[in-house]
Amino acid sequence: MIDTSMIHYRFLARWVFPMSKVKTIISKLDEFYGVKHWKRWREPVGELVRTILSQNTTDKNSLRAYANLIDAFKTWDEILDADEAEIADSIRSGGLANIKAKKIKKSLMEIKKREGKIDLEFLADYKPDDA
Repeated sequence: MIDTSMIHYRFLARWVFPMSKVKTIISKLDEFYGVKHWKRWREPVGELVRTILSQNTTDKNSLRAYANLIDAFKTWDEILDADEAEIADSIRSGGLANIKAKKIKKSLMEIKKREGKIDLEFLADYKPDDA
């Protein structure tokens, strides 16, 4: 059964359903469809970069830009060490390449500054609201 304590109250504030009604609805959905067990799809830094690349473009274009980025640079550190222009060239197919290159580089720089390496696996130890 879904842990209904994880439902965010700000989200529920948009609805007129009392929490008891929400729990009943979730319970019925669980019975009908089965309980959904979430799993991580990709590693967290890749997810962050994909999110940046997905801004103001189609999935097709952002996926192409991500694939081009990974082909051009083999590690996150290589991307961090690269010029923004090089990064932008590799992600041009996703649109807004100069802006996104800057955001990607800045994000990787901040992660490395805080963690000493480009890795967000530590977030797995946090509750969703704390992460």
